[in-house]
Amino acid sequence: MGFAKRDVNLAVIAQRLGISISTVSRALRGAKSIHPTTRERILEEAQALGYLDTHRLAALNTKNVLVLSQARQAGSDSVYMAGLSQAAITLKVSLISHHYMPENCHQILDPKSQPMAMTTGDTCGLILLHRWPEEVVRILSENLPVVSIVHSYPGVDCVGIEDRSGMLELVAHLVSGGRSQIGFFGFCPRMNSSCARFGAYVEALMAHHLPFQLENVIRVTAEEMCSLELVDVLSTGKLVNARLAAGVNAWICSNQMLAYSLCQQLQKAGFGIPEDVSLAGFHGNAHPQPAGLPILTTTSVNSEELGAAALKRVISRAEQPQQPCRSILFPCGLSKGESTRHV
Repeated sequence: MGFAKRDVNLAVIAQRLGISISTVSRALRGAKSIHPTTRERILEEAQALGYLDTHRLAALNTKNVLVLSQARQAGSDSVYMAGLSQAAITLKVSLISHHYMPENCHQILDPKSQPMAMTTGDTCGLILLHRWPEEVVRILSENLPVVSIVHSYPGVDCVGIEDRSGMLELVAHLVSGGRSQIGFFGFCPRMNSSCARFGAYVEALMAHHLPFQLENVIRVTAEEMCSLELVDVLSTGKLVNARLAAGVNAWICSNQMLAYSLCQQLQKAGFGIPEDVSLAGFHGNAHPQPAGLPILTTTSVNSEELGAAALKRVISRAEQPQQPCRSILFPCGLSKGESTRHV
């Protein structure tokens, strides 16, 4: 583990500094809960006593940041990595990236399946891309500074999107194109982004004096939200067709993957887009578009700025772990495509 003299124990360091043994242990393991001044005193004392060799001390003061991704679709990380990479040069930070398939993301908690930087302690923080299980995030954040991009978790810093402004622009655009019966495809209580966008959707309908009908809200599972292939076409297709027959003439999807899936369903069912029904996604630059679909109207945000802000935040969190949890939101704007009527 890099210990130079094992005969010097933690109790000696604790006694000399007048602190608890557990505090010494956590500081030497790089735990984020230790005040920076206390941590520095512990490291200096440990080095003076020969408890830490030079390599181990450098590792504890490293500026390596681990970027963890879990997604099925290749290329969905690149929009964030460009901003992360540029910021890393300015901040003099090294980035290490590691990818898991969604069904295997719990492996990050198993030392045998972790990237080397985690097992050796050579990282000062984690950045999470895409949605991770809340319990996994909780355990990770107990040991290292963690920042999530887009998806929020209790007690964890988040760099995300100001959904309200984007939804207001989408609804205004649909209304200007003559659409007055607007449905919401992709409500999922387990996904905070879906809940936030659903709330903004209801507010936007009220702002335009449009009726809100719960029947026009289609629920999906968290797994369906994350994959084009996992959407239950048979179940959702029946619900969508029923609402179209009832007069719905536009759909807003809670994310871009769902918009792609719904677009495919509507085309296979013989609906013209946007002649028969308008369709809009959300956060369009997060995922590459499949071939054969019209360019979808959606919202867009500067994902490079999100990546850069996430790196700055995780470094700040590592240097000052006692800071309160923060959410940094970036505005998103309307990106008109071929799937909606234009005036």
